[in-house]
Amino acid sequence: MKTSLNRITIYIMNYSANLIFARVSVIVSALLLFACEQSPKDIGFNFKKDRADTLGVNYSDNLIQLKSSTVLVDSVNTHDNLILLTGSYTDARFGKISASAYCQVSQFNSSVSFGNFPTYDSLKLILGYVSSYGDTTKYQTLRVYRLTDSVKNYTGITSTNVTGFPVYNSKSSGLPYENQELGSIRFKPGRFTRPNTFTYPGIVIQNTASSNTSRLDTMSIRLRDDVGRDIFTQALIGNLNDVNKFKSYFKGLALISSDEAAVVGFSAGGSSALRLYFHQPGDTVSSHYDFVIAPSTYNSGEKSEYYAHHYSRVIADRSATPINNLQSPFQTLPSASTNEETFVQSGIGIFTRIEFTNLEALKANKNIHINSAELLISPTVTFNGSYTPPPSGLLLYESASNGKLLAVQLSNGQIAYYTVVQEGGTSSQVAPYDKLNNLYRFNFTSYLQSLLSGRRDNYGVLLAPFSGITNGSVSRVTLGSPQSAVSKMKLRVYFTKLNN
Repeated sequence: MKTSLNRITIYIMNYSANLIFARVSVIVSALLLFACEQSPKDIGFNFKKDRADTLGVNYSDNLIQLKSSTVLVDSVNTHDNLILLTGSYTDARFGKISASAYCQVSQFNSSVSFGNFPTYDSLKLILGYVSSYGDTTKYQTLRVYRLTDSVKNYTGITSTNVTGFPVYNSKSSGLPYENQELGSIRFKPGRFTRPNTFTYPGIVIQNTASSNTSRLDTMSIRLRDDVGRDIFTQALIGNLNDVNKFKSYFKGLALISSDEAAVVGFSAGGSSALRLYFHQPGDTVSSHYDFVIAPSTYNSGEKSEYYAHHYSRVIADRSATPINNLQSPFQTLPSASTNEETFVQSGIGIFTRIEFTNLEALKANKNIHINSAELLISPTVTFNGSYTPPPSGLLLYESASNGKLLAVQLSNGQIAYYTVVQEGGTSSQVAPYDKLNNLYRFNFTSYLQSLLSGRRDNYGVLLAPFSGITNGSVSRVTLGSPQSAVSKMKLRVYFTKLNN
């Protein structure tokens, strides 16, 4: 019999021998692996039909013993993922989370034209709202600065000699910028709402339209007129008709918000732009030209020099938190040392590791047939409409023998993708958050059967936020351990037992 394993492909690179958690293309593909000598669903089921009356059907939350811990992965890719994160919030469990964004702007073609007799009006930064995490009722100030160094392109990555892999991740240093701000705005994130449908790599978010007409989905920041007039003049004399000259002249923007309120996500796609307003003689309404960040119509067949690159820096101060000792990549903190809790956070790269400690003994028991299995994971706090909800979904990565993410390597030693635990179908299995029951539920049947049959190595799994692989959020959740008194992590197994 043959089986197939579906994988999410996550492109990554090796930075000075450190694995850098990669840019998600969220490419889902089905890979046909190999033939198996025995079907996993036949494990322990080698008895005669005429003995069916001796069977007993059972379920147990303790048949498979679990152990959990908290793990810090190396970093999370943020390069060109169409999200700009900025702001900060403080969490008693995870510490202070701070984000800042850095982006180029670019014209989408070689012709920048304002007509025959244009007059400059103004320069504004338009930002499309995507998300917020933290206290959205507080005011915070977003400041915009002009970069003095550019966000680099993919080409020419000398540290790996691989073209086409991302450069920046959540731990990358911020780029330098001018001391004088271009402009700023004071706002409450709660005044904004996402568009009804917003798409970013591999994910489509549906949102119900707000009935409150005072809520917005874009932010407009008036920038300094001396800068706007200079861009306008440079365009008129023809200095901006070469995109590379423009990027050298105007290296980009830094978005900085240091107030402790919320981390806000803005679109780097078609709903955001550096917008220059102008008018012609006799006009009663201004026209505008958009210098874009990431053109929504860009694809690999178009000229890459017109693409504007961007990334977000996300850092955490975990002092005085239960996970203060979590410092090194793939260091683990046993749940026993964190009050029988484990931690998961997107943007930062905090995962939960789950191990199965008694599978060898279960393999030796020939009288048990696994019918189905569910991995049940409960947050330690029930979501009650707070500003910091748990991740909307979690997913499981396979672990390698060294405790890191199980990777498939290319012939040149580069890592092609990390493997994700699948349960049939053609896409990844994501456990959505069940608000009613305060629960994440995974169908774990075929994976458990593969472990018991020896087709999969028993090195455990790593639990990650689904939004974390695209770094579109800094959402977090604390989970009960297998020994938790109130939010117990369980592997519920339904099995048939041959009674002797």
